[in-house]
Amino acid sequence: DEPALQSALETLRPQLPVSEGNIFTEEDYQEAETRIKAFLLDQHRGRATVKREATIVLDQHRVDVRYQVEAGPPTVFGDTMIEGTKLVEPEIIARELTYKRGEPFSADAVNDSREKILKLDLFSAIRFIQEDSPGDPRVIPMRVQVTEKPFREWQAGIGFGTEDQVRGQVRWRHNNWFGDGRRVDVQV
Repeated sequence: DEPALQSALETLRPQLPVSEGNIFTEEDYQEAETRIKAFLLDQHRGRATVKREATIVLDQHRVDVRYQVEAGPPTVFGDTMIEGTKLVEPEIIARELTYKRGEPFSADAVNDSREKILKLDLFSAIRFIQEDSPGDPRVIPMRVQVTEKPFREWQAGIGFGTEDQVRGQVRWRHNNWFGDGRRVDVQV
């Protein structure tokens, strides 16, 4: 429907791992779909879908591959809902988000946000989920699901060296000191 987007997709074709004359592999077949989807997300097409189909033609030793692309409209981030916090304030997660409501949708912004939240060292799992918005498909509300991990960590070690003979180490760390995502680390 959009000539500029179709032209850009055509320039992507030579970069795909599935091409005429090459040996067909399942990995390349899936990787091509992933690259097409990533390309569309870079174009702020958060509602894009890619369907793939492969038909094996045995007598010709050939595989016909087809990718059906529905780009959808250009999209923006909607509101972000945060779930799964018990002892961590949701605002700690919200401050680490690298996108804001109304900004063009971007997979990079979601990945950057995930990395920043992981660096807090407060969660064992983080999931970003795109929600539906039946009223306006151009807006993508996000849901962030987290699983908190224990905030306190203990480590102990013992060793022997020729100079100092027996040695030991004890370490205690709290990853959410006074509840604001601050970390305290004591090592003896």
